[in-house]
Formats: sequence, structure tokens, C-alpha cells
Amino acid sequence: MKKETKLEPVFILLSLLLGYFFSFFKLSFSLNYDLEEILLSILLFFIFLEIDWSELKVEFNNKKFRNIVLIINFLWTPIFAYILGLIFLNFNLDLRIALVLLLVMPCTDWYLIFTEITGGNLDLSTSILPYNLIFQLLLLPIYLFIFFGNNSFIFDLGLTISTILELLVPLMLALIARFILIKVLDNERIIHKACDKIEFILICIIAFFLFLTEGQEINNSLTEYPIFFLSIVIYYVVNFILSLYLGNHFKFNNSDIISLIFTTTSKNTPLSLTLAGILFPSHKVISLVLILGPLTEIPFSLLESAILKKLLPVSREE
Repeated sequence: MKKETKLEPVFILLSLLLGYFFSFFKLSFSLNYDLEEILLSILLFFIFLEIDWSELKVEFNNKKFRNIVLIINFLWTPIFAYILGLIFLNFNLDLRIALVLLLVMPCTDWYLIFTEITGGNLDLSTSILPYNLIFQLLLLPIYLFIFFGNNSFIFDLGLTISTILELLVPLMLALIARFILIKVLDNERIIHKACDKIEFILICIIAFFLFLTEGQEINNSLTEYPIFFLSIVIYYVVNFILSLYLGNHFKFNNSDIISLIFTTTSKNTPLSLTLAGILFPSHKVISLVLILGPLTEIPFSLLESAILKKLLPVSREE
């Protein structure tokens, strides 16, 4: 993994610390909602742009692997995330929503990098990407309804035409732009690398402004954030052990077990953050904790990689 990738959490942390620091000097200002909406829409555009939609046509025949991934990601994980929220975050509805929003969104890019550097089955991991992408977008409203449907503000915000347009417009523009760029550049990797860098820069900018404008809210909630991250750590550990057990139980080879673990533990933090801003613009705590997601996810993924290299060595034949 490249050095700049490992340093991304550091730069995100610096961005939010700078914003938080300047908030003490009364330099903060009310971030115009239109500006925040534009930044999030641009981020969503680049998330959609880097996805190879042709993979939706891929014939995926490893039904056992696929079914285990889908059960863990879209049945077990939502229930487990909700239970964790009830146990640790029952005092704060926004944090419970943030926890579910983060954990039910499987990764659609980072997990491939960690799978590759750890020796996992990259083709197998790539094949599951369309399923993860489609199901997380389709099922998120259902999860919110089942878990938080008694809180009307969710659906006052979430089920509006403007919200749908905020998702569809970046998607349509990304599809058009991708079609043109593929024709002009004829190089998928250039698009992917450019999108990764731009997404990272946007996340840093959003982190800075969120912590600059919400300094007082952060001060009021400082004691709650450690509990939120304790919930995330528990999730990672449990799902790591669960995926490892199931991979061994169903007699997957080491390479496939590695793919299973990263496919079921890595999270789509940029998309979670973007949807939080679109669905819950007046509930800043949700976005504030999600912006910290990479600070937990990337270090844990690096730790997973180091453990798996020792625990599940992969031969070239695999």
C-alpha cells in the first residue's frame, strides 16, 4: 500500500483538528446549506464516477461465498449494529442512526486494495461489488424504517423528491461523464486514481468546515464519541471473528477467507457521510461522527491485513 494511503487518516484528523481549533477563536461561521449540499453532491458524483458499472453484468457463480457475504452484510450486520446502538448509545438517537448508517454500508473500493495486499482472491472480491452496491442503496430506507420509523423527522427528510434528486442527479452526471472519459482516456485506472484523490480532498474540506462550524456541538458531545467508537471496534472484532469462523467452517481456502473478511468488515464511509448530509442536514452530530470513520476503518484494516498475513499465508497457487 502506498505511503500516501496510509497517511490519509492523519490528514483527515489534521483537517478536523484545524477546524475545531479555529472554532475556539470565534472564526467559525454558519456554513451555508447550499454550499454543504454542493460539496456532498460533488463527493457523491465522484463516488459514482469511479464505479465500473459494467461489473453489473459479471456472472458470479460462487453462490456459497455470495450468500454468506449477503447474509452477513445485509441481515446480520444491520441487526447487530442496531443492538450495539441500543446497548451503548440508547441515550442519543443521532449516534444510533450514525452507527447503523455507517455499518450497513459495505465498502465498494477500499476493501479491494486491502484484499490485494493481503493475498486475497481479488476476482472473487470484485465480483461481489455490484451486490454490495445495489443492496446497500435499496435496503437503507428499509433499515431506517424498521429501526427508527417511530421518529418522523427521518421520513420528513428522507422521502422527499429533493432527496431523490440529490441522489439521481450525481448518478446520471457520473454515468455520462464516465462514458465520455472511458472513450477519451481508455484507461480505467486513471479515473479510479483521480476519483480517490478528489474524494479524499473533499472529505478533508468537509471535515474542516463541519468541525469549524460545529465546535460548540462537539464540546457538548465529547463524552459521547468514545462510546460510539467503542461500538465500532466491537463490531469490527466480532465480524472479523465471525467471517474467519465461517470461512473455515465452509472450507474456503486462505485466499477466499481473506476476501470474505474484508468484504464483510470494510465500510463505505464516503457514501455514508454523503447520505447523512443529504438525509439529515439538520442533525450535524450524525455527519460529525461519520467524518471520523476513516480514522477507525483504515487503521483497523491495516491491522487486519497484518494479522491475516500471519494467520492465513497464501501460496501463489491460490
